[in-house]
Amino acid sequence: MKKVLIISYYYPPNNNIPSWRPYSWANYFSGEDHGNAEVHVISRYWDGSEKKWEDQVNPSPQQRNHIHHYSPTHAAHYLVTHSTLKKILKAAGKFLLLNKAIYFLSNLFGFHHIEVDTYFSFRKYIQKTFPKGYFDTVLVTSPPLNVLRLGYQLKRHFPTAFFVADFRDLWDIDELKTDYTPGPKARFYNSLFKRSIRKWLKRYDLVTGVSLPLVKKITALNKNIPFEVITNGFETALLREQSKEQLPAFTIASIGSIYPIQNMQALTEGIIGFASQNNFSRDIVVQFVGAKATNGGIGHAFGGRLPEGMLSVTDRVDRSEALKLLKSANVLVYPVCMGYQGIYSGKMFEYLASGNNILIAPGDNDVLDELLKETKAGVSKNTGEEVTLQLQQWYDEWKSKGFVSYNGLPEKIDNYSRENQAAKLSRAIEGLRDKK
Repeated sequence: MKKVLIISYYYPPNNNIPSWRPYSWANYFSGEDHGNAEVHVISRYWDGSEKKWEDQVNPSPQQRNHIHHYSPTHAAHYLVTHSTLKKILKAAGKFLLLNKAIYFLSNLFGFHHIEVDTYFSFRKYIQKTFPKGYFDTVLVTSPPLNVLRLGYQLKRHFPTAFFVADFRDLWDIDELKTDYTPGPKARFYNSLFKRSIRKWLKRYDLVTGVSLPLVKKITALNKNIPFEVITNGFETALLREQSKEQLPAFTIASIGSIYPIQNMQALTEGIIGFASQNNFSRDIVVQFVGAKATNGGIGHAFGGRLPEGMLSVTDRVDRSEALKLLKSANVLVYPVCMGYQGIYSGKMFEYLASGNNILIAPGDNDVLDELLKETKAGVSKNTGEEVTLQLQQWYDEWKSKGFVSYNGLPEKIDNYSRENQAAKLSRAIEGLRDKK
């Protein structure tokens, strides 16, 4: 790779996990040790203060396009998002039938996820800024789905480039359910999404995705296209720079988004049972950091059964603050999406790098259980009673030793660094390019 274009709706300073995936690729490809490629990233403007979903979709306040050079060979182009579409959608929101008509027609003609537009916002800028044939590699990462349409169109502008379609998620997450039967509306719109993706993939050379079950859903639409699983990962440098602090309380923490589809029952029952059998000791703290933005009902899930001061549920916080807790918590917990396949959650990889024990409840009998078995970085428990027993074991050890033993395997964990996943992607691209 000599000249690389990466197109991503999300990019730092936006602090959501989707931002760090393309950022790690850009850093790797442009690094002196990995070919020193000229990398240009196209994204929308962010100021880093985005915490809620509305912040992710609202038009950027920036009135001019802006280029930031992360290094001499790594440039990010932050563009003003297309405002006309947002104005139409906002106006249509007052009229239910008009809103439904716009949604129907846009999807019917292959314009998906128009509330987070890249196609109209980015296409002309790219074609005007970079001469025809300028790039030898183009990567687009979805969602939104319209970025795949953008890549499909750009193949004409960069006809000799190697095109990669990356999927962080599906058009409908429920398609990853083991027993999913969509209703008529979902079946209709999913058929439109699949029709578009099937068409667009004809101009791509490689499909990548965050898990094997997800990638199989994509490649079922085009069985001839090669694929590679590129998981999310952790930023080695960021976590290495963050020191581990000795906290005054036994700290059970969840860091990042938690969605309503995640099963909280075993975890909440287990934590309540653990706290109760220790008389709600003041040296026990439970923190759900960043969860309030996506699931404001977490506090209610505990039913007021934890005393004030023991439980805290917050909105998103600065990345430095989140990393500080990530490194210092005694136990990192995660409730899984039961009945789904191929859902890792980006936070799981940062959990891996923390050097702290991970507790998944309940187990998923899928990729997360396999990940913990491979890395020895934690355990999965299926019932509230099992969670209580495990927390008590770690708490007793913390009380007697001042720390909790950790058996994670560094050599296995390191496979999931952002750098190593970017290297895997690079090898896949070059290996297939050589065969073309």
